[in-house]
Amino acid sequence: MFKNSKVIPNTTTQKAFKKRVYKMPKAYVRDIFLLLEKKRVIYPLTATLLLLALIGHIYSLIGKPVIFHNQHVAVKTLEHVADFFLTASIVIIVLHLPKNSKWSFQFFTSLYPEGNKLFGPLLAMKKHHFWRNLFICNVCIGSLIACEASFFLLHYGWNVYKYLIFRSLEFYFYNLILMLLLTLTRKLELRFAELNELLEYKTEHFLNNRGNNKCDIQMETHLSFILNSEHFYSVRTFRVMHYELCKLVKRFNEMFGRIILSTVVFSIVNILAKVTFIIDFYITERSDEDINKWSTFIGILCFWIFVNLSQSFLFSFYGAQITKEGEKTTRICFYLLNKVSCQTKNLDEKLVQEELMAFAFQSYCHIPSLSAGGFFDINFRVLGLMISSVTSYLMVIIQFLLRTQFPQ
Repeated sequence: MFKNSKVIPNTTTQKAFKKRVYKMPKAYVRDIFLLLEKKRVIYPLTATLLLLALIGHIYSLIGKPVIFHNQHVAVKTLEHVADFFLTASIVIIVLHLPKNSKWSFQFFTSLYPEGNKLFGPLLAMKKHHFWRNLFICNVCIGSLIACEASFFLLHYGWNVYKYLIFRSLEFYFYNLILMLLLTLTRKLELRFAELNELLEYKTEHFLNNRGNNKCDIQMETHLSFILNSEHFYSVRTFRVMHYELCKLVKRFNEMFGRIILSTVVFSIVNILAKVTFIIDFYITERSDEDINKWSTFIGILCFWIFVNLSQSFLFSFYGAQITKEGEKTTRICFYLLNKVSCQTKNLDEKLVQEELMAFAFQSYCHIPSLSAGGFFDINFRVLGLMISSVTSYLMVIIQFLLRTQFPQ
């Protein structure tokens, strides 16, 4: 029926559907992943990291210096709680190493099929500016840690900062993990967006540019011709692609859901602790020397608050975009389904109609969404939850601070 379909010029589709040449990842990278899957390697590594995390936390907790003797007890308590949740986040990340190591290579290979560079599928992110973002992240986080270290070393010396250095290392490691998770969520969103762009291009281009084709006009209006042209994937292929992407989202939630949950809780506590420290610093009577000396540290705290809010916003934004792209796939499927007449003209259109019905049902029942360990979905509601939680607790804490400073 579609003998003339072979003469369709592909000049307009060469850029959009340029054939990719995938190279296999380096053998030693695959060997590293396989090595991490072995229990005799991953379990001792997990135990070592856990031991270091606990020893470092206890060491910093015992020797943590008292900066202000008239500091409110609420500020001290929140600092200890923030340090605890930071260590707890690191512990949760380490505890998930044995589980995640079993699926890491398969997950990264499926998410990055174009991987061919230094670390194979894991870091084949040049197209999406991974190295640029990694460099910016290291510069920002490293600069904040360096400024904080220089402040304590300059004013208090190594005898004080040696109890705080472990917290700085935890912050650096924690933010690198968040950078990796943000990159993965961004890639998931891009994969769904690419699928939708292919579907839209497949229909809109042919419906709006019929004059470019050298075949019968009546044939061009048939959806079976549009969707079965040799220049494009079949509907079933799109359906399989969508199903595989939904499986990747589910695997991502299983691997990193509880880690994301711990980061949300830590971000709330950390922002609350830093804001409380700033409020207590300015409502308590301080000497001019202390105000001048600690103004730099207050600026560093403000940057840390901005970093935490930015990370939370990016997680919320990418999570919302993934759900949005999933809903967009459903709309496109029903749009395509409406292009098929109720009475199909041939077997091809009937098969296409059945595939589209299955695709529409699948996309409607499997709308992707990131989950924080099954407790809640990652979208802009998380950002609202964080802001409302910090605001509510701050109202109570400020009352305690003011009652101490201005007793009736």
